[in-house]
Amino acid sequence: GIGSRLTYTETRRDLEKLIAGFEKPMLQLFGTHDLLVSSEINAPLTANLLSHPYSKVHVFEGLHHLFHKCERGGPDEYWKIEPTIEENVLDYINNWIEQIDSTL
Repeated sequence: GIGSRLTYTETRRDLEKLIAGFEKPMLQLFGTHDLLVSSEINAPLTANLLSHPYSKVHVFEGLHHLFHKCERGGPDEYWKIEPTIEENVLDYINNWIEQIDSTL
């Protein structure tokens, strides 16, 4: 729909301004059920913009915007899910930080 195209256009322009030329490691995480930030659109776009060798983009299957497991990703599910980030997401972040820290 038009909303999707508009969001894509705005996202692309904003990401290019924010990320292009950024020279520090960056970790970008997405969930496949995120209805606010499309992993299909944003993960490849972001990956193409990152220049630091330790930057990573990762997509978590079945998680929504708050990195919780869900069925569809709708806001109605937010209230039904334990308010904590999934442990595998925290492990991924921790491992990425440790990898960067060991190279400094």
